[in-house]
Amino acid sequence: MVINRPFPGTLMKVVSDTSSNIDLSLKMAFSKAPVSYGGPVMQDQFSTLHGYGEVEGSKKVCPGVFVGGSGQLMQEVRKYNMQPTEVL
Repeated sequence: MVINRPFPGTLMKVVSDTSSNIDLSLKMAFSKAPVSYGGPVMQDQFSTLHGYGEVEGSKKVCPGVFVGGSGQLMQEVRKYNMQPTEVL
């Protein structure tokens, strides 16, 4: 996984400026989440990088760092167990 540089704007700005297939509920839950360029992904795809812990759909990258699991993370945001800005 590569994180090249921060994108100027939040997830909501990025998805409104591009053709994205991100589910509306994910857009709303993570609307204020920071976005960074990185890889290996296509430009129209997004991944969640977080330290929340191992959740359904996530994979451990290294100790304390996980990728994926956006569906479960969205539920945690809705329950106020985490802030959307804790996801990159």
